[in-house]
This record gives sequence, C-alpha cells and structure tokens, in this order.
Amino acid sequence: MEPLAVGTHSCNTLGKLRPNESVVVFGAGPVGLVCMATARAMGAKRVIAVDIVPSRLEFAKSYAATDVYLPVSMNPGEDKLKYSERNAQAMREQLGIEDRGPNSIDLVIEASGAEVSIRTGMFIARIGGRFVQV
Repeated sequence: MEPLAVGTHSCNTLGKLRPNESVVVFGAGPVGLVCMATARAMGAKRVIAVDIVPSRLEFAKSYAATDVYLPVSMNPGEDKLKYSERNAQAMREQLGIEDRGPNSIDLVIEASGAEVSIRTGMFIARIGGRFVQV
C-alpha cells in the first residue's frame, strides 16, 4: 500500500502531473513502477522508464512504460557531472526528446537514489519542467 501512496503523492501532489504530459521515471523498482502506473492512469502521454537492469526495463515496458532507456556506460576517468550530461544527450538522441515543445519532458521522477540519475534527470527535464525526488 505504501508504494501506491508514494506514487500517487509523487505524480499528483508534488509533480502536479496533467493529462497529455511526458514523464521520465528513473528507477524501475517497486516505487518507480508504481509511479509509472500512476502517471499512465493520470493521462500521461509518454512514460519513459530508465534503469541499469535490462530485465527491469522489459517488465516496465510490459507494465506501464511507453518507452525505456538503458543508460550509456561511464567512460574510464569520466567525472559524474560530465557523464550525466553525456547520458542526458544520448537519451535525447535515442528517444527524440527536445528542450521545449511537445517532445520535451514535463516531469522527472527520480526513484533510484543514484547521484548520476539525479543529475541526468535535471539535464533531461524541459526548460521550466518539474523534478520530484522520491
């Protein structure tokens, strides 16, 4: 029951998700999955699941996500900030995400707790977008 409450609170109360918006959820564990399902139930047009475990992405795609993204690998000696920027750029290119307009990300929900996911989420949100740390 608690993950459902967290998903609802994250999407509705904190994220102020509106129908026809696009959402990225970092972390395809129980809380992330419930956030994805809640976003879809609230009318999100696009829900992108991000995780480093391919099997979790497969399940997310069959469960609630419209798209999935497996982050690129970190280069040897690359600092986390540069990696996060590069990862966000790769995500934009692979999924056709823009900084503004109908192909931008309105809401980022970060449910992994990983530093690079938090930073990537900040880079991937549209200008004026919303970010919720679960």
